[in-house]
Amino acid sequence: MKKYLNFFLLLIFSNITLFLALEINKFFFYFLLSFLIYYIFIALEKLKKNSISNVDDSNKDEFNINDIPADQHPIIKAAKKRLGK
Repeated sequence: MKKYLNFFLLLIFSNITLFLALEINKFFFYFLLSFLIYYIFIALEKLKKNSISNVDDSNKDEFNINDIPADQHPIIKAAKKRLGK
């Protein structure tokens, strides 16, 4: 939750700023609205990238016995050790 705190604070600040912009100047409102849309787009892209990288990192930790060569297989190593080769 702590890593989303900045996002929520900026979102609240932006909403307050947009409300005040409507009261003060219409052109300022359009500028802030376009900035807010751009910020939300970038934030969603970062969240999507982080979620994809978290999935990829979890798959890297798994050990796949089929990815190692035959002479490095634990059963073959144990057999060679037992036979003295």
